[in-house]
Amino acid sequence: MSPTEAHMTRVIEGNILEQIRQRPLMFLGERSLSYLYHFIHGYSMHRDQPLELLPADFHEWVAYRLHYLEPTSGYRNMILNRFPNEEEAFNQFFELLDQHRARRATSVAKVRAHPLQPEIFKGMPGTEEQTRVRVAREVSLVVYTDDPGLFVTHDDPGAEYPARRVEFRPSLSWLETPYKPVPEYVTVFDKLVFSRLVREAEAFDREFQARRKTLGGDS
Repeated sequence: MSPTEAHMTRVIEGNILEQIRQRPLMFLGERSLSYLYHFIHGYSMHRDQPLELLPADFHEWVAYRLHYLEPTSGYRNMILNRFPNEEEAFNQFFELLDQHRARRATSVAKVRAHPLQPEIFKGMPGTEEQTRVRVAREVSLVVYTDDPGLFVTHDDPGAEYPARRVEFRPSLSWLETPYKPVPEYVTVFDKLVFSRLVREAEAFDREFQARRKTLGGDS
């Protein structure tokens, strides 16, 4: 290992993101979210054992805090869409990361899967085929801020759905059918927050239907 490689290894074994925050010109050439994104992606791909520099649910967190419906476009695109200036987006990235590190969960409710729907059909990527997958027996509904939306979490090791242990939903309306909040299957821990989520879901549905009507005409 060369002296340069040894130095970089020592840096990486510390907190490289903090090093980049303090000295972006040395690592990236300029204060740019896109440059940072490519650095993170390239470094993770280069290592024999990829190092997760970001929290597993960071894409979901950015969608939550910046009020997106879903995180599929990725944190870089979501941040740049809200903050087109690369330097401002770079700063916003670290602000969101700091918020993630400091966040405190509020457990709102637990929802048991409906006994008559222990499985759901999911589409197979790249095909029109569908397959049955087992849903988690119970999920928790969690919030971290007053932003719209919530997180669905579970610790059911045999569950195939939700596919990840932590997933963002923009509204209660987006909960899958087995977890629709039917009273007999819901245990509410925070009534105020749960009521807020219900109100938000109602407003979300009205807005969604109005948008569909506008796009599809009045017929």
